[in-house]
Amino acid sequence: EGHSYECHENYLMARITPFDRIVQGLLPFFATRQIYAGAGKVGEERGKKAGLFQIAQRSEFFEVIASIDTMHKRPLVNTRDEPHADSDRYRRLHVIVGDSNMSEFATALKVGATALVVGLIEQDDLPDIVLRNPVSAMRNIALDQTYQWLAEVEGSPNRLIPAVDIQREYLGRAQKRFTGEDPETDWVLQAWEQTLDSLESDYASLIGSIDWVTKKFLIDSFREAEDLSWDNTDDMTWLQSQDLEYHNVDRESGLYYLLEAEGQTLRLVEDEEIAEAMAAPPVGTRAYFRGRSLEKFGDSVKSINWDRVVFSINGRYEAVDLRGMVETDLARACNAILDESTTLEQLIDSLRATDLQPVALA
Repeated sequence: EGHSYECHENYLMARITPFDRIVQGLLPFFATRQIYAGAGKVGEERGKKAGLFQIAQRSEFFEVIASIDTMHKRPLVNTRDEPHADSDRYRRLHVIVGDSNMSEFATALKVGATALVVGLIEQDDLPDIVLRNPVSAMRNIALDQTYQWLAEVEGSPNRLIPAVDIQREYLGRAQKRFTGEDPETDWVLQAWEQTLDSLESDYASLIGSIDWVTKKFLIDSFREAEDLSWDNTDDMTWLQSQDLEYHNVDRESGLYYLLEAEGQTLRLVEDEEIAEAMAAPPVGTRAYFRGRSLEKFGDSVKSINWDRVVFSINGRYEAVDLRGMVETDLARACNAILDESTTLEQLIDSLRATDLQPVALA
């Protein structure tokens, strides 16, 4: 009661970015992002309207604009700030508005688009859009049975803008700022644009890539096959069970994975790549340093966490500060030293002998 399925996200942001600008930039984006990031939901809990389908699981559970809470009076913008990095340079944007996506495509688009919007916020390049009531907009878009997804914005009285158009405002700025930055960014921009086009013209074409569309297809097919009614309480129980089964992570019984096994979902990575990633972090990350430290010198590791590794060496403790390794070049340099070191003493001496900053030894 009062809880929901969700997926938290975290993004690194420049500390210098004013928090008011962060809120200003995120509210219209988050309220409308659900048109492609929503995972779909049978029924409504807060309004007690059982016989309907929402495009998002999470939207009806938000009550305020910004706060640190995650379980009570949930905010659209969470103020929790634990960067696990150099706190003078960075903040951690803790996002709690997202659904539990199953689709690889939806996950990549959700995270990729949000990361680009974070970049727009840092560069103060934002659409001139202010939602009249962001909390209501979040709920209304999720509940809209017409799929027009209109949001009321400040300006002339009763000015309503489709959520797709609001997303296009962010997309257009991101295209101007970030096109050509790298292949991954270009993929996000292309997928973002194509998805908005499909949502506007024929959302059913997104079956297998966008979760709420895929789930709705399964629910409708099941309802028709079993002659179930949205108005029958017992029938709704069956439909809700199918809703939950879509998210079952058991690959043998989960509905999403059954579609995947039949080749009806859009995949971005192979199972072999996933298995490798579970054991081999990218070399440009501090996760690589942590993992290799345990692999090579595990008996000497006294403690390990997000921002440092503490070694016991010759009766003393040496702590390697990892907070600067959020920078890819620095992480690669430190990881190369770790790979080349045959002893812990060599690792510590080599790190101390370099001018790599802000890695510190204490």
